[in-house]
Amino acid sequence: MQQYANLVIRVNENGTLDLQYKGNAIFNGLPLPGYTPLAGGRFGLGARTGGQNETHWVDNIAIATTVGVNQPTLGFSRSGNTLTLTWGAGFKLQSTGSLTPTVTWNDVAGAASPYPAATATGTNQFFRLVNLP
Repeated sequence: MQQYANLVIRVNENGTLDLQYKGNAIFNGLPLPGYTPLAGGRFGLGARTGGQNETHWVDNIAIATTVGVNQPTLGFSRSGNTLTLTWGAGFKLQSTGSLTPTVTWNDVAGAASPYPAATATGTNQFFRLVNLP
């Protein structure tokens, strides 16, 4: 019986690799010695079974390149019960109380960097940055 698993491989502009398998982080920020970005590259997939014959299936491949795209960076620091969020120009802050589907993100009214987000014990609050129109 075929069982597909989600796999995310991301090579970051700073020469590090992030790898997630079945929703679990395997590597986060793993340095890739000697990495240099390239334009016009090709992508290839390979699989091995250790000398045995087996069929490998791949489904729903997405390859995204983001060189030159304005990537948001959300910084944070904490002092007491206050979480201070910081980000660069060109983005707006959104929040939600749950990541259970279907997620509803709401603009944080009047949010400007640095933004002090008061935290309450026992509650969840998730943040993201989106491009300004």
